[in-house]
Amino acid sequence: MWQSLMEDRGFGSKNPEDEPKRKFPPALAPGPLLASSMVEGATPPFAGAALVSVVIPNRNRRLLLERALHSVLHQSYANLEIIVIDDGSTDSSLHMVKSLGDPRLRWCANERPRGAGHSRHLGAGLAKGRFISFLDSDDYWMHDKLWVQLQAIEALGENNVVVIGPPVCDDGFELSEVSQPVLAPSQPIAHYVYTGRQATVLSSCLLLDGDFGRSVRFDPDLRVNQDTDY
Repeated sequence: MWQSLMEDRGFGSKNPEDEPKRKFPPALAPGPLLASSMVEGATPPFAGAALVSVVIPNRNRRLLLERALHSVLHQSYANLEIIVIDDGSTDSSLHMVKSLGDPRLRWCANERPRGAGHSRHLGAGLAKGRFISFLDSDDYWMHDKLWVQLQAIEALGENNVVVIGPPVCDDGFELSEVSQPVLAPSQPIAHYVYTGRQATVLSSCLLLDGDFGRSVRFDPDLRVNQDTDY
């Protein structure tokens, strides 16, 4: 599967509000990483008619959230809605989202801080799309992430499909792909995920059938490891 996710190891350990002059990493700058690998004029998966709902939990990550949003808004597959679930931010996240002025953006705030699991749980319930994808506010996608995953689902021709793409790590200096073994046809999912730490399962790499994503939710009470539990 395509390198679908950029996980920023350099940003994650710091407060982005303390680094207002730091530039976006290469994947969000003009150049080959942002350029589409699709043939110009190619027909998109599902003829572009399948709405994808992208759920992004956020808490006080204005700069990182902006980067994540740009990576979604500039996807080669454009039929999407973005649901930002804010978990009690006190920074300028809401102002930034409004300033983007894109009608595909929706904002919802928890009544009080509840954690990322609850926020994803809430966002999935609000999603209107035929498909649902999750993106953490400190991650970002490569340009064709949704296009390639939708192509895989279309080729399978089945319902209740979950597609997982391998992550790529950005340490602020270079990009490196995380090795991701292929799931064997007879291999239990639990064995693939837990035994010997074979797989890196991140919610930001998932694309789900919408009905499946709305019925199987993240545990709202978990504070950590929501990705693995899900």
